[in-house]
Amino acid sequence: MKISERQLLDAFDALQTSLSTFDAWWPTRVLRCKVHELGLLDKAEAPTEVPVVVLEGARAIDRSRMAYGRFELLEGQAVSTALRVPGVIHLDDDDLRPAHAVNLAKTHLHELVKEAEPSVHVRTRMCRRLFPRLFMTQVYRTFAVVEPPVARLSLTWSPMTISSTGLDRDQVLELLDREDDRAAQAGRTSWRQAIDIARRSVVAMGPDARIRRRQAVAPHPRLTVHREAGRGARKEMLHANLPAIVSSAVKPVALPELVPFDAANRRTRRSDARDPDPILAGLGLYRT
Repeated sequence: MKISERQLLDAFDALQTSLSTFDAWWPTRVLRCKVHELGLLDKAEAPTEVPVVVLEGARAIDRSRMAYGRFELLEGQAVSTALRVPGVIHLDDDDLRPAHAVNLAKTHLHELVKEAEPSVHVRTRMCRRLFPRLFMTQVYRTFAVVEPPVARLSLTWSPMTISSTGLDRDQVLELLDREDDRAAQAGRTSWRQAIDIARRSVVAMGPDARIRRRQAVAPHPRLTVHREAGRGARKEMLHANLPAIVSSAVKPVALPELVPFDAANRRTRRSDARDPDPILAGLGLYRT
């Protein structure tokens, strides 16, 4: 049975209700709170540097409350870039159901939206109509909820600056058609010619062809939960775009601090690394 628009709106309302309950619950239970204010990106490009301001106490709580509930872009925030407030909030409570409820509501809404409209292009238009002014990446984004066992927590920057997604032929052709529409509106004749060459190449590859799309990714923070002490101990790496909620059942651990990002300190490319075979490098499309 097709998912109705009413179901999507009801799921969003349920998320808002869960957020309200969560917002009233966690600030009164804070044992310790340390978060990081990152510079907003004013361009949809991966930056080479990201400054970090450490916040604690009341300022950290205020910034966290804003981040959890902020679904619209901030002033000066580029479209398609995400608000990120990594950090850790240690609560005086071991019943974290209000936090889990928010994540479940986010995931449920996201799954319903994908089921309602399988096409990414059409889905984007649908969400713009149903949820005007909202940035769906921030709506869907869950946060870490940390429960025992925990020996140590650490915040680092992801070492990956390139995302790689596998696409089938139909997905690539749909992507090329969307880009061709944008190029036509902008009057980019030479770019449309390159798109047409790529389209003919993809069609010639056959229906079972597998293609990868490689895109630069803005540096993003990760929370590592070290489940045991010692070298080689079990650990779990989680997204840290929003502050993590930590149970009181976790024994007091040092709250981690995130250092500013500097691309100059990242690992250099291996000398034996091979460049993939491009289909349309301007769109990040390569043969696998």
